[in-house]
Formats: sequence, structure tokens, C-alpha cells
Amino acid sequence: MPLNPNGKIDKPALPFPDTAQAASATSKPIETSSSTIKGNPTEEAMQDIWASMLPNAPSPMPLDESFFDLGGHSILATRLIFEIRKVFVVNAPLGLVFDQPTIGGLAAEVDALRNIDLGLAYKGTDSSRLAGAPGVDDAKKPTMTQVEYGQDYVNLLPSLRDSYPVLPVDFASCPLTIFLTGATGFLGAFVLRDLLSRQTEVKKVICLVRASDVEQGTRRLREGSTDRGVWDEQWITSHKLEIITGDLSQELFGLGDDQWARVAREADVVLHNGALVRGLFPIGSYRDPDHWFPQVHWVYPYEKLRSANVLATLTAVELASTAKQKALVFISSTSAIDTEHYVQLSDSLLQGQSDYEGVPESDDLEGARATLKTGYGQTKWVSEKLLFEAGKRGLRGHIVRPGYVVGDSDSAGASLMRAVKSDVGFYFYWCSYEYRRLRLAHGQRLCPAWVGTEYQQHYQHGSCRSRCKMCLPSRDLASS
Repeated sequence: MPLNPNGKIDKPALPFPDTAQAASATSKPIETSSSTIKGNPTEEAMQDIWASMLPNAPSPMPLDESFFDLGGHSILATRLIFEIRKVFVVNAPLGLVFDQPTIGGLAAEVDALRNIDLGLAYKGTDSSRLAGAPGVDDAKKPTMTQVEYGQDYVNLLPSLRDSYPVLPVDFASCPLTIFLTGATGFLGAFVLRDLLSRQTEVKKVICLVRASDVEQGTRRLREGSTDRGVWDEQWITSHKLEIITGDLSQELFGLGDDQWARVAREADVVLHNGALVRGLFPIGSYRDPDHWFPQVHWVYPYEKLRSANVLATLTAVELASTAKQKALVFISSTSAIDTEHYVQLSDSLLQGQSDYEGVPESDDLEGARATLKTGYGQTKWVSEKLLFEAGKRGLRGHIVRPGYVVGDSDSAGASLMRAVKSDVGFYFYWCSYEYRRLRLAHGQRLCPAWVGTEYQQHYQHGSCRSRCKMCLPSRDLASS
């Protein structure tokens, strides 16, 4: 399928349907079925909304076809919810279209919401079940109960160890082996390139890739990095890059016991960059992973993202503490502090009402404990809080919150432009536009897990990329 620069399906570039196929389709007799019969007033109004929003909307609009099968995607889904709120004057949740992706299902939910005005209890469908979501058979969809993310953090605290040992004495002097997740993502490709460009600091990178086998995983990683202009085939031939297959949402990342034990012995750093930010929108066969394309779903609820984002973080912590102690680097998001509390805090800092230059390092994230709106931000909040606690118990590592991922100054690919600084048990970095607030320390050991930004190095230090490094200070996290 043709892709646009964002990695999504380039629909305008698709060829026109074969004329014989089109003629065959138009020659079929029209059959009356439950999917095309006239609906009730709510369903008819919903049909009009879909017809005005979907590209190449069918006519008549079927009542039992998925919004996503008819050409909808996550951005249109969000627009659809706002249109439903306006037309029907109901407070429809953002995830409703994923719960009920058909006109019949959405209409039933809207009618149920309207019953609130009559004093009747609203009993919506399970918001985490995602009935009818693309690529998943109804019989195989697990039913999940709604989880309050602040309470879930408390419930998950016993999953942490009572204490974590110190790093090996040679950690700061030997080339490191990095276990990396999320390397096939937009930012992950540059993280991988940054790590493997450090000839003396990095010995090897082990990438966890979701694929049916190593060959497919290698092809997927190669294609993604090549598209972004950062692939080097020498990584494979020199054996500095190893691809293993797994899944963030599974126990032990989907690795077998033997492979888990081997990785635990070899790795010195766990760089956890992977997360479920996006769903998989299938093109063609639903059961063939080669036909799955990523679509960003910011409206997915916490329950849907919990396994791949929160439980995977706990798995990363466990891997960092198995066989030998490792440093853990967690790539978070500013979505973890996307609340009014931090907006006001930022305003006060910018107005000079504080001695801090960014979110205080002593901040405990309690300002976002119950007011985050997106499931993705909620999973990042819980993950960070768990890592804060692990840091108090001795785990060493870093947290980076990328703000904006924008074009690289040379290749127009992705590079980190800004991050929010905060430090509570783990290191955080404010990588400001002027690059002034990030400390450079020549001669210190460079932590290879840091995500470098060529853009800022170029404009702050000219062409001295090979000499100027962003160095991480050495600090006892247990004292934080």
C-alpha cells in the first residue's frame, strides 16, 4: 500500500478500482437485509453524520458495518464523537466509537444517554471491550472492567521489589549492551541510530520487535529505519544489532524463559521506549500482521493500554533486576502532566514567581493523580509513579519526557525537540529550544541511553557533534 510521509495509507495515491471489478459490483442485485433497512430516527440521524464525514461513504449506509471498515480512522473518530455531542446534545465519551463502531450500536448508546434526562440510569457497554474494533474477533475480545488509574497505581505497588541492588562496579567503565523497546517507532528509529553511533560506549543493542519471526522483525525494523534515513546495514553484519521478537503486552515481553534469562545476563541497560500509542488498523486480511498499519488512537481508555504500557513497565523493571542489576531508562511523555494544575504551575514559573526553571524535581505528580483525560497520559503517569517508588528502593535509571517530535534538521526525520525537566528518583531533562538548560560535561561518561538531538547540537555548537555530547551526571537515585 502507498504510504504518505507520516507512514499512513496515502489514499489519493491508490489506483482506481479495476473496471471489471466495478462493473461486477454494480451488476449485483440489491438485497434487502438488516444492514440496509430503514433505521429508527436516531439511526437515520447517525447515518447522515457518517455520510457527511466518511470519505467515499456508501449509499445506503449500513447499520451494522464498522466505522473503521468504511474508511474511518482515529482522527475522524474523534470528530465523530464531537459531532454526536453537538447533534444529540449528549455527553458521549471519546471512546464510544471504539466500544460501538456501528451505527446501530452508537444509536443505542445515544438513546441510553438520553435516558439520563428521564431519571433512568445509564448502563453503557463495557468501555474497554472495544466491540467491533478492527482486526479482533468478537469471540476473542476479553471483557475488562473499568480501572481508575490513581487507584491502580496503589494496587500495583506490591509488584515492586522491596529493594534493588546497586549497579555493577564496572558499569561506568565498560561498553554497554542495551535492551531497547519501541525501535520501530518514529522516535525509536533515531534512538537506535543514536545508540549504535557510539562506537566506544555501546557494545550491542538488542531490539524487541513485534513480529512473527526474527526475519520479519528484521525486515520491519530495516524498512522503518530506512524510510527515516537512519538505517545502516553494517549494524547487522557487525553483529552490533540483534533483533528478538516479542510483545510488550505479554508476560516476560513474550520471550521464553531461556531467552529472557539470556537477555537478563547480557544487557546492562533497559531502555524502555515502547508503548501502545496507536492501534492496528488492518488492511486486507485481519489475521495477517503484514497487513496491519498503525493508527494513532489517543482516545483509547486506560484499560485498553494498561497491559502494553503499565504492566510492560513493571516487566522492564523486573528485567532490569534479573541476573544482574541494570540501569533503566524510561521514555515517558508530557501527557503524564497534561492537567490544569501543571498549566498553572508552568504559568507561575514563566512569570518568575518561582526559583525553578521547570517543573520542580521534587514534584510528586500528585497534581495529575485524578484529572488526566487521556488513557495514554494516565498509563504514563502510573508508570512514572511506579518508577519513582522503585527509585526510592534503589533502582537506578532515567526518565525522559519528549515534548514535541519534529523533523530532523538534516533529513526531516524525527528528532527530540523539547522535554520537560523534573527529577523525583529518576533523572529528567529539560531540553529547551536554546539548549541552555541541559548540562554539558566534557570528560564525564556519556550514558548511551540518552536520546541525542542533532538539531540542538547543530545550532548551539555548530558542527562539533562528534565532540559535544549530552552527558548524564552520576547521582545516587536512592537519595532523591
